[in-house]
Amino acid sequence: MTAVAKILIRCPNWLGDLVLAYPFIAAVRHLFPAHQIHLLCRNNLKELADLFPGVDKVFGFDKKAINGLWKNRKFAVDTFSSEKYSHFFCLPDSFSSAWMGRFVPAKEKIGFSKEGRSFLLSSAFKIPLNLHRSEKHLYLLKQVVDKEILASRLPFLLSNKEERASRENSWVVSLRSVASSRSYSVETAIKLCQEIQKNYDAKLIFTGTKTDYSFYEEVLVGLNVSKGIENWAGKTSLKELVRLLHRSSLFIGVDSGTAHLANACSIPSLVLFGAGNEKETGPFFHAPFKILRKEALDCAPCLSNICQFKTTACLNDLEFSNVVSAIGQLEEEAN
Repeated sequence: MTAVAKILIRCPNWLGDLVLAYPFIAAVRHLFPAHQIHLLCRNNLKELADLFPGVDKVFGFDKKAINGLWKNRKFAVDTFSSEKYSHFFCLPDSFSSAWMGRFVPAKEKIGFSKEGRSFLLSSAFKIPLNLHRSEKHLYLLKQVVDKEILASRLPFLLSNKEERASRENSWVVSLRSVASSRSYSVETAIKLCQEIQKNYDAKLIFTGTKTDYSFYEEVLVGLNVSKGIENWAGKTSLKELVRLLHRSSLFIGVDSGTAHLANACSIPSLVLFGAGNEKETGPFFHAPFKILRKEALDCAPCLSNICQFKTTACLNDLEFSNVVSAIGQLEEEAN
């Protein structure tokens, strides 16, 4: 009996990056139709990876439990000793991710040459500059198959007919990121929400992690309203967040994993950029979206996770009138 050919893809470690890895995963599925496609990702992202079309199996790991080279190696040996892969693609740039791949039974081990890890890979390539993150992953695949690869920009976490029919007049709002330079202050978040509520009659639903919950509670106190706004931060799993997005008619938020998830769900999205380069990490899929950032700042473009001026003017000084106007344009496009 002929063994089934398999490919293992080590996925990125953050929500937004995992979403942006999907065009790569879809391209692998297309180029290797007879292979099984396996993914390896952090446990907190496994629930989302399980939703990806064309994937046969998802392995999860707890980063804290495998911290250190020895534990990392042991996890790879224990998990994959009974598997046999034709290719191992390492999408993260870290040494530890390539080190784990060193102990995966695969003929070809492919990744970018960074952090002195080239010796752990059978094929290591220089990271290309000025490419969108999704295109960067596809560049890696192109080096292996030596073919021109067109990225699939179609949203892939689409809602079913029942969910679309029951879509509510509610907007998902996400104003926090793991980076402070891409996060709103409590004071500005209050003023922004007041401006939105002054101009539009829609329920606002705050989303985020458990650590964001207290931030939004402060915002709610400042808004001093009893209805029309809810704090769901830390209360949803990734699958539940996807369902919430599908039931909502608009997403408003900073450049974050939730913004990319909304884009992948084909939800009209307004993305407010602080630090970062929208040409590299902006919405990627063909769905209605708009990007806003504060113009004419001397410090832009900035890629730092911490604002050197401690004010994050790129976000907190963004004109509310521009946000209100962009929402109106998105609503027109969606209708």
